[in-house]
Amino acid sequence: SDNVQANITGDISSSSIEHRVQCKDGSFLWVLGRGMVVQRDEQGKALRMVGTITDISERKNIDRMKSEFISTVSHELRTPLTSIRGSLGLLEGGVFGNLPSKALDLIKIANKNSHRLVLLVNDILDMDKLVAGKMEILTDQINLLDVAEAAIEANSAYAASYHVRYLLAPVQRQPRPMVKADANRLMQVLTNLLSNAAKFSHSNGVVDIRILSEADFYRIEVEDRGDGIPIEFRSQIFGAFSQAGSANTRQQGGTGLGLNISKKLVGHMGGEMGYTSEVGKGTTFWFTVPTVKEESLLASARLHDA
Repeated sequence: SDNVQANITGDISSSSIEHRVQCKDGSFLWVLGRGMVVQRDEQGKALRMVGTITDISERKNIDRMKSEFISTVSHELRTPLTSIRGSLGLLEGGVFGNLPSKALDLIKIANKNSHRLVLLVNDILDMDKLVAGKMEILTDQINLLDVAEAAIEANSAYAASYHVRYLLAPVQRQPRPMVKADANRLMQVLTNLLSNAAKFSHSNGVVDIRILSEADFYRIEVEDRGDGIPIEFRSQIFGAFSQAGSANTRQQGGTGLGLNISKKLVGHMGGEMGYTSEVGKGTTFWFTVPTVKEESLLASARLHDA
């Protein structure tokens, strides 16, 4: 594997790889192979390696059962949650007339929390699909500017609830910023970054969105001017269920899965995701999407004209 080869060439100090092996009786086991080069010649060429093989079949089986359990529970929760959220929304909207103020306050709290629960279930289902390799990514030729504008429009009301507005930097409409991506998943990633930026901005703040052209990619940046990401939390930022532990951050809500899922989706679409942050000044999250080559656009246009 690349991991083992990197250890042999000296790029990393040790290697590890999980794989299946077939036993004499025809059954299969999952094993963890770990190795380390312990002797090299004067030119640095590997001469001797030692390692261990560990049976991890039980752990793999537990992980599989856990994944199946989470998936089953999430699917079973989805239907009643949809019904609960719909009923609470009707009550809050006044379908049965004006409710006493105390009752309405309770309805609003319940509706808000049911919405958060629906988001959590949806995120868990997305995570399950990504881990199982069952997430469907439909690659097409997409106008990135159109998707960005649609995402900003869809999230503007949410940002306004935090007294924040979005500002898209000017982008040339010709030539159009065409990318190879899944429009729905691209919208999902942008929605996550835009909503996070709004939540962690200061009141009356502005979130800047930029579309930048690079060699074979377009780079999308979403910059807020909030408090920035605590240094001690940065190594966990793309982990599952990751949220900074401060009371202020917890009050913002969210599932702690959004960035983890977004990074995986961007990777499936052939791009990368990262961020820069400065405590007290704000954070910029960015991701890249492969561009559509000019010849592909011309071929597509000829096919359309035909």
